Amino acid sequence: SNNQQANNTVNASTNGVTGVLTLDTDVKTSCGYTADQLKEAIAKIHSNCAALNYPEQALAAEQKTGINALFCISVAIYEQGWDGIEGKGGPINTTGANWGNYNIFNIEGPNTSNGRWRDYSSYEEAFEGFGQLIGGSGYYGAGLTTIGKIAPRYCPPGDTWGPGVCGVAKMITDGIPNSGSG
Repeated sequence: SNNQQANNTVNASTNGVTGVLTLDTDVKTSCGYTADQLKEAIAKIHSNCAALNYPEQALAAEQKTGINALFCISVAIYEQGWDGIEGKGGPINTTGANWGNYNIFNIEGPNTSNGRWRDYSSYEEAFEGFGQLIGGSGYYGAGLTTIGKIAPRYCPPGDTWGPGVCGVAKMITDGIPNSGSG
């Protein structure tokens, strides 16, 4: 089947799980990819990048929070770039707004060492925190269940954020063999 359903549409499915990342798709759709498939696809785009650390953490967070792992990875990459932030003692992406440790999603406090951006102790904590935020009462619980509905609240005005996140997801799935586009 053709993976490109419409503009900014990505079939997020192998292993029998169908989830589509579009501006109109529920973010609690299961990812369906393995960590190895996601890592291999990310490495084809940018070898040796920080984003190679994300798949296991995103899939673990999906299991705990229900928020699609590919969506989480795509948001982190869109927010921080492929090299993102390494956390305490490592290189920090000083070209973006993020100054919090492991805060690859640019989430504001509490628990901040700099007065604004939340600190996390690991990628695992950051992905789980993002999943809890999106799956909680301020987003999913308030009816903001799709990328298009989440975008204006998460990154106002959101007109480029949603399509940008979907574009990153498409880049990743294009690198996965048998995904319909890779």
